[in-house]
Order: sequence, then C-alpha cells, then structure tokens
Amino acid sequence: MKATIARIVHLYKVKTFAFKCIAVGVALGIVATMCLAQLASTQLIGGHQTAQAATASRTSRVTLSAKRGRILDTNGTVLAQSVERYTIVANPEAAQEFVPTDCNEKTKDYCDEIDGKPVGATGAAAVGRLLAKALDMNAMELGADLSISGQYVVLKKDVTPQVKRTIDDLNLGGIVWGELSSERLYPDGELMGSLLGGVNDEGVGVAGFEQMENKTLTGTDGHQIYQRGNYGGEEIPGTMTESVAAKDGKDVTLTIDRDVQWYAKKIMKEATAQYSAQWGIAVVQNVQNGEILALADSDEIAAGSDEAKMNVSRAVSQTFEPGSIGKVISMSGYLQTGLRKPTDQYTVPGQLTVDGQTYKDAFEHGDEHWTLAGILQKSSNIGMVMAGDGYTDEQRYEYLTK
Repeated sequence: MKATIARIVHLYKVKTFAFKCIAVGVALGIVATMCLAQLASTQLIGGHQTAQAATASRTSRVTLSAKRGRILDTNGTVLAQSVERYTIVANPEAAQEFVPTDCNEKTKDYCDEIDGKPVGATGAAAVGRLLAKALDMNAMELGADLSISGQYVVLKKDVTPQVKRTIDDLNLGGIVWGELSSERLYPDGELMGSLLGGVNDEGVGVAGFEQMENKTLTGTDGHQIYQRGNYGGEEIPGTMTESVAAKDGKDVTLTIDRDVQWYAKKIMKEATAQYSAQWGIAVVQNVQNGEILALADSDEIAAGSDEAKMNVSRAVSQTFEPGSIGKVISMSGYLQTGLRKPTDQYTVPGQLTVDGQTYKDAFEHGDEHWTLAGILQKSSNIGMVMAGDGYTDEQRYEYLTK
C-alpha cells in the first residue's frame, strides 16, 4: 500500500515538473517569437525609415558666410572692409565628460597641461581652465557656461584666426571648435564716421553708405551638407552630399578722396575751436564734373559705432538758405569793387519796394539802424538790396562766376 502511494506521489511530481517546463518553454517561445517579429519589422518593414532617421540625426547643414564688399575712396583706399573672424562654440555634454590626458613621453603630442602643469580638474572645469588664457576669459565663468545641458553653446564671438589656431592646438577636438564669421572694420575711425554709418549684428547696413549701398555690398551665403560625428560636429570623411560656395558682396567706390577728406576734417576741427563754434561743415566738389571729393563735419564720431548708426552726418543733413549764401558773395563784390565799406550805415525799414517788387526780411521789424556788417550778420534781404544800389549786373555776374 505504501509503495503504491509513493508511486502516485512520484508520478504527480513528475507531471507537475513537466507541466512547469512546458509552460516555461511556451513562454520563452512566445517571447522569442515577439523578438523575431520585432526584428523582422525593424529590418524588413521599418529598416529604411530607421536608417533615414539615423542619417538625418547625423546630417548637418553648415552655412558658409559671404564676405561683405569693401567701401573704397576714389583712389582705392579702403574705408570699410570685413575681415575673417571666428565664433568659438562648444559641446557642453562632451565637455562634462572630458578627462585630461597626463603628459609623459608617450602622450606628449596630445596631452593636456597649463603652463607646464597638470590641469588639476576634469569635465567642464578642466575645459574652462584650458580655454581661459586663449580666450582671455575667466576659467570659472567658462566652466559654468559648459555645465549646461545640450550640445551647443557660444563661448566668444569675433576672435581672430590666431586665437582660433591656438584653441585648435589644445587637443579639444569634438568639444570646442570655431565657426567662420566676419567683423566690419573702419581703418580711419572718426574721419567719415556718420557718412560710412555701420552694420547691425547680422551684418546688414543700417546707416550711412553702409545702408545706402547695402544691396551691392551684401553677398549670398553658401552652405555645405555632411554627416557629423557624435561630438563636436566634425565632418565624417566621405559624407559630403552638397557644397555651394558663398558669393561675396561687391565693392563700392566713392568719389570722395580720403586725403582731401582728411584735410577738410582738419580745417573743420581747427576752425570750430578757433571761433568757438558749435559745429562746422565743409563740402569739396570738383566743379568740372560735379563729383564730391569731401563731405566733412567737425563731429568726432567713429564709423561703425552706435553713435554713427544713430546720427546722420551734418554735411548731408544741415540745410542753408541759398539767399544767405548769396549775400556773402554780394558783400565780397561790394567790398572788392570799393562800392561799400563794412562800416557804412543804413536805416533799414520793415519792407522795401524797388521797381514794383516788395522785399521783406525773414523776421518782422521796424526801422533798424545797421552797418553793412550788421546787415550781413542779420542776413537782411532789405539791407542787401539797399547796399546793392550802384552794383551793376556785370559786376554781380563777375563775382558770382569767381
């Protein structure tokens, strides 16, 4: 009896174990089938889309900036030009994983040190220390900039090619790199400040000649499309799919002669100081062809500055009443012919009618007692007509011509 019960228990245990084995096998089979189905779906059905997505995530379109055209004087002297500069950018996530390489005989060509000493840190702090001297920036601030999330941060703009080469030599490839840009320079500073004007942060002319000739000066950016590595945006060799070269802007040549402009500017500054004037302007024109050789004023505004972008040159913005200019020429004729003296005295009425035409001044007044010099100082139309009595048409023509 006992033997029979033992056999029954044994058979039950065997069946239970077998059932469990079968259940586990079925479960594993289902999982394997699902994995195979997913694999088939990925490879056979979604493989193309997955590959495209992976390629797209690695593909970069990089803008090739066009250089802005130059502004030249009539002799080809450069008044404004764009020079090569770089924007230094970094990958914060890559910086945070950076571990400096100690210097020894085997690693001397690619190791990391500062003034012959170990970096003394890892991650973003180490990268900040390595960059600080080259960028002339605070190492802690750089470390903070590199401690953010993301894969792109601008560290400094408008650095020279020399600074960019120094950074290239720091063995930080894939972490820090330079993107080509440009900076607008004006060699003569205040000589033609408001006339030249300036450009905004996007390189668009917003004042002066820079704005007037913006369409001609502006080029067309190009671009490159290639696949990049995981860090830093380096091009994977052989993955360039498109490259369109940038087309630089055209130069603009002015009729202004820089040397004449310089001399006119010098005279303006000296004259305003000598006569305690608020300001002065000078225009020099070639009367044979009408070309303007100089447009100078006494203001000292540096080209490209915020002030140059906000203010129009007095030489082109200030207006003068033509009659007032004519009075100076007429006065010169009166004096040189001996017709009048500056001290001649007149009683000038509020209005005067001569040959049926009535003359008035720009301001109302009763009878005024002025010398000829006073008439000029007041710019009196009536006084000049009175003083011109006896000044012939031939004389007037002669001195206007002169």
